[in-house]
Amino acid sequence: MPGEIISIEIKFKNYLSTASNLTITLESRNPDAVVRNGIFSAGSIAASDSFSNSPKFTVSLENMLPLNTQLNFLIKYSDGDYSDYQAITTFANPSFAAHSGNDISLTITGKGTLGFNDYPSNMQGTGFTYLNSSNLLFEGALMIASSAAKVLDAARGSGEASGQNEDFDPVQPFRIVSENNDLVHGTAEFNDNGAGAGKLGIDVVLNSYTFTDDSSRNYIILKYSIINNSADIISNLYPGLYFDWDIAGGADDLTAYDSGENFGYVYNGSNQNFPWVGTGIISRTGYGFWGINNSGGDGGFSIYDGFSDAEKFQSLASGIGKLQAGPGDVSFVVSTGPLNIGPSDTINAAFAVAAGSNLNELRTAISNARIKYRNFVNDTTGGEIPDKFVLYQNYPNPFNPNTTIRYNLPVQSNVFLKVYDVLGNELRTLVNQLQPAGDYRIEFKSEGLASGIYFYRIEAGSFSEIRKMVILK
Repeated sequence: MPGEIISIEIKFKNYLSTASNLTITLESRNPDAVVRNGIFSAGSIAASDSFSNSPKFTVSLENMLPLNTQLNFLIKYSDGDYSDYQAITTFANPSFAAHSGNDISLTITGKGTLGFNDYPSNMQGTGFTYLNSSNLLFEGALMIASSAAKVLDAARGSGEASGQNEDFDPVQPFRIVSENNDLVHGTAEFNDNGAGAGKLGIDVVLNSYTFTDDSSRNYIILKYSIINNSADIISNLYPGLYFDWDIAGGADDLTAYDSGENFGYVYNGSNQNFPWVGTGIISRTGYGFWGINNSGGDGGFSIYDGFSDAEKFQSLASGIGKLQAGPGDVSFVVSTGPLNIGPSDTINAAFAVAAGSNLNELRTAISNARIKYRNFVNDTTGGEIPDKFVLYQNYPNPFNPNTTIRYNLPVQSNVFLKVYDVLGNELRTLVNQLQPAGDYRIEFKSEGLASGIYFYRIEAGSFSEIRKMVILK
């Protein structure tokens, strides 16, 4: 995060001859990261020995660090006449993270994409893995549409060489907000401002969940809460997820729809020992599925030449449309609808993404996910009661003129939310009232305050936490 000091421990192994007086130095190659402690005297290291740096290297990050800043470092080695170096790259202040916690791991972003943050390079993220598998996913994205002329999505665009559409603007980057022995919970928020004149006027809050009980180890739940911020009813709405799976490098994969448990799945026809993957809507009926042979030629459409809005709407709004595709390089769309949202109303669309060794394991996983969703989620209120107190990092940060501060209350509490300067002087009181359990967002306006570092503090019952924010004018 911006302004943080991070500690870095690196595990080394000496593959060469014995070193008698080895020194390892960490150097930063860009101004966003300043090395504070970058010298490690390892001393004598025998051949084939493994070791770690102690004390750890420390690096401070700049206060104005943008999202997804690439940091480049050099690790230099010296021992007498011997010298060498190694370049490493990482990202700071990421808007994405891998949601793990059971046998599934899926990278989730704050802009509506799944698997990776930088399609088609696919270097920012780890995709989708199951147990010890390699990555199984090339591209994943949320798509929402009310007609072929009103398609909001983060999937690949209509041109042959186009990247992903950017209809969703991040409001809150994806973060893991709760992690314990039973549950890992992540969240992100984005709106459709990126669509410009084509926007519907919605906010989307994503909550992701993995569970560790034996019946839940092979799926992740993605719950999208779609909020109508416009003054009009949004009708004929179809939310869905698009996945381009590569089970075995994108060759000889097949996709089909399981009408028993109502979900789409992909497996490799040449080697069925590879993992099977599947996705289903678990929060409502109104099932939709469209199987895609990416190269076309099977009565459907090709997406190698781009994925047009007309094709996206067809795949979202056709119900159980194209039941299968492949063998070859395949994708699918799983959706629900049509739905209507009144002004200021919210609808929920939750999906389970599962993996297993065969179709029966997928069927069991999707069925278990529906049970878990019904038991875990209170759909009458449109969201979950938080399981712990949380004060989130404000977003955007740095900001000018406004930012949003979010917090969770697991129980009714007397809440005080205040802003302070670096000397500890109280500047603003944002909240001073009794509030029921829930998820809260407060807009903070910086009028009258100069550029600089400020702090906001919450007190709710016995819970207290402070976070730093930066005004940049």
